[in-house]
Amino acid sequence: MEVLVAFLILSLSLGVIMNILSLSASTAHLTDSRQRALLFAESKMAELAVDPDLKSGISQGEFDEKFRWEASITEWEFPDYDPSLSTTVTPYQITLAVSWSDLPTERITLHSVHLVMGESL
Repeated sequence: MEVLVAFLILSLSLGVIMNILSLSASTAHLTDSRQRALLFAESKMAELAVDPDLKSGISQGEFDEKFRWEASITEWEFPDYDPSLSTTVTPYQITLAVSWSDLPTERITLHSVHLVMGESL
């Protein structure tokens, strides 16, 4: 009887341990994907920010077979902007999303505002 109880305890313990290890591996994979997506997003955002010909529009592409990006660039107006003031810069809001599957939770989105010289508001 004691042997049967020992096997029951052992089987329950192994089941719990295997579940914990599986969850740990899944979390590590998700964390790795999020970290890579963030690095890709920061790199693409920096690339877009230094473009002297930044214009409104939507563009998209792939970093590799797993990671895709989509950038939305729109003219942006400062909340307290006075239209009577003349300026030679145009603010653009860049929204950049990097995804690695079709699930909405597997997506990282960055937002930034960049000023482009040479245009009048």
